[in-house]
Amino acid sequence: MDIFQEIKQSYSTQQEKLKNLLAEGQVEDYNQYKQLVGTISGIEWAYTELMHIVNNRMEREEDND
Repeated sequence: MDIFQEIKQSYSTQQEKLKNLLAEGQVEDYNQYKQLVGTISGIEWAYTELMHIVNNRMEREEDND
């Protein structure tokens, strides 16, 4: 497993944990709910940006070969 797969797995695992908290009703109040939703959104944004950067770099490396 390369480093990008490890990062992807880490993001996915953390996101699933937070989604499960929401699904199981373990949120104490609306502020915690907003925080969890924001964190999930942030993880998704970070993953999307990482994949965009990785794909761009791989394309540049292929073009250089």
